[in-house]
Amino acid sequence: MLPGINFPTTATQCTGKLVTTFRTAVRIVYLMFLNPNASPADFIPTLLRSGAPYRVLSPLGDGTPHPLVDQPPYLATRHEYTGLNLNDPGYWENYKSNVKGLLGRPYARRFLSLGGILWRLALQFGPADLIDRALAGPSSDVTDWASGDMLDGFCDDMVIPADKGILLGRSLRGSETCWPPYDLWDASTEWTGCWTDDNESWFQSHLSNLSDGRLNAPKSRQVWRKLFKPAPAVVSQELAHRRTDLLARTVFGQLGHSVDCEPSWDLAQYEANT
Repeated sequence: MLPGINFPTTATQCTGKLVTTFRTAVRIVYLMFLNPNASPADFIPTLLRSGAPYRVLSPLGDGTPHPLVDQPPYLATRHEYTGLNLNDPGYWENYKSNVKGLLGRPYARRFLSLGGILWRLALQFGPADLIDRALAGPSSDVTDWASGDMLDGFCDDMVIPADKGILLGRSLRGSETCWPPYDLWDASTEWTGCWTDDNESWFQSHLSNLSDGRLNAPKSRQVWRKLFKPAPAVVSQELAHRRTDLLARTVFGQLGHSVDCEPSWDLAQYEANT
């Protein structure tokens, strides 16, 4: 679907906990129905390739952080992003420079499992090894410096709002972005839970506008919201509403699974059965 981008077909993380949205969970249930001897871990490359949101929480190791003096400087300053001057005719080159620096950081692997617009931007501007890093498990930022999400004996890399602001090209005032805010994207009727040809067509068109340095290509949140209309807050059978996470939650429950918390699978359980 994305020419020139190659995705591995074999999972490398076979232990830990796979956590997903309800839309992604319904897809995993269907794939496991078709492949009853498979582990949910077998489908992680498929999720990554399609831009579906998920995460793998890995067992927390016994490593001890290095002395603070050796900590990479970006971990201490990552909260300090002040924004992009979108009135500067050269804003696009500045944006690409900022994003290149961001996606070179070890923890940036997490962008690819966030799915949606963040996934697509990371693929577009990230280094050649970012896909392999995304599948390899927690980065050195977590294992060496304990900088990430630590949850009940599990861990994963973490990106913070400032990181997302860099990737989306947030303005100095914070009121405009080069790309639609990720929360509006995720909640819109344009997003079905995986990347589509229509998503890609829009992405390439908008990328062209930004690459030309057009000052009207970045937009305010209000304008983005008009372009990416939110899905309804109630379950509906209308075509535009059939693939919302709300409906997927209902379907997941009807399939006999708990909907009281995020869907998750203990991958070690499946590894023990192989």
